[in-house]
Amino acid sequence: MNMKKIVYMLLLFLIPSFLYGEQLVFKYFAGSKYRIIVKVSEKVYIDGEYSHSAEIWNKAAIEHIKVEGGKGFVSAVFQVSERAESQGQIFRLDEEHKASYWMDAQGRYEVNQNYLFPLMRDVPLFPEKKISPGDTWKAEGIEVHDFRRYMIQMPVHVPVTVNYEYVKNETMGKSRVAKLKLNYQIYRELPELLHIPGKHPLLIYGKVEQAFYWDMTNGRPHSYDDTFDIIYVFNDNQMYEFVGTSRGELFESPEMDKEKIKDEIEKTIEKEDIKNTSVTSDDDGVSIILEDINFSPESDTLLPKEQEKLKKIAGILKRYPERDLIVGGHTALAGTEEGRQVLSEKRAKTVGEFLQSHGVKNNMLFKGFGARIPVADNSTENGMKKNRRVEIKILEN
Repeated sequence: MNMKKIVYMLLLFLIPSFLYGEQLVFKYFAGSKYRIIVKVSEKVYIDGEYSHSAEIWNKAAIEHIKVEGGKGFVSAVFQVSERAESQGQIFRLDEEHKASYWMDAQGRYEVNQNYLFPLMRDVPLFPEKKISPGDTWKAEGIEVHDFRRYMIQMPVHVPVTVNYEYVKNETMGKSRVAKLKLNYQIYRELPELLHIPGKHPLLIYGKVEQAFYWDMTNGRPHSYDDTFDIIYVFNDNQMYEFVGTSRGELFESPEMDKEKIKDEIEKTIEKEDIKNTSVTSDDDGVSIILEDINFSPESDTLLPKEQEKLKKIAGILKRYPERDLIVGGHTALAGTEEGRQVLSEKRAKTVGEFLQSHGVKNNMLFKGFGARIPVADNSTENGMKKNRRVEIKILEN
């Protein structure tokens, strides 16, 4: 065999992916857990005039429950949080939604149409064939819009045609990643809402452009960056425009040895003599419960002794930087329901911001519960002290 034939045969083995491409697919592994954190920064205009800015922090905690015939049955918890311009450095947990659905290897969803989440479906959607950098294709997807504030309880589905371009392959960390470019136009009239009383949207239009990075090694998203400009036209002819950027990124959620972590924290609490503090665990994670936490009366100003306690708690939380945190505020049954809710939110936020100021870098949310979840009898002084608490949950996923 001459040298030219040898070289030719070697090239056939060395560059098949260059010649024939590869198939991009979703892969499912029963028991796999991860979370996708999306941070949105947007400006809102009303009739062309600037109204306000907001930052939105959304999280999807994903678990693959089972795999059948190349499809995965997914269980997900979606958390929605928002921070307005005046809210400081921590996000308030506004809503939590659960959903379960099937997905196939190309990325098609089989999901109850009444679910609000996931907000984006069938995106990305991959061809059922091998593709290479430079290839382009189109596929149908769905955006889901939430108009509950306008008394429209059902999610509004907006079909979109997404344009895809496979740009290149690269390496990010330990994964081979395909960079894609996506863009689509949004346009949908909403005549079915004409009978709805009060103010509500009748037209949605806009555009989205996205750089999407697909993890070919693990068969799931790696990250994305996008820009958007979306307009709602209402039945009173007022126009709301949302302009901004968002970044989504996937984070691993390694299995959490909750009993080990609970034991570690309990030993530290005992060693450092942190008073009125206990630890519990449940399916969602491990909670540090600060009972009878003291603020100035009817305020969210921490007393000096509580600041010293929280500095020690910050030292504990720094051991688990890969975990997300929720700081929950609870009050005793005193005052009005509205007053209790506001106070519990302010106090949870103050505790979270104090922890951040002392080096806790975890993704962190806060939520106020008022007096809705008592742990003791509010008719006794001792019971009220137990109910007047802050709980810091270290989340598994």
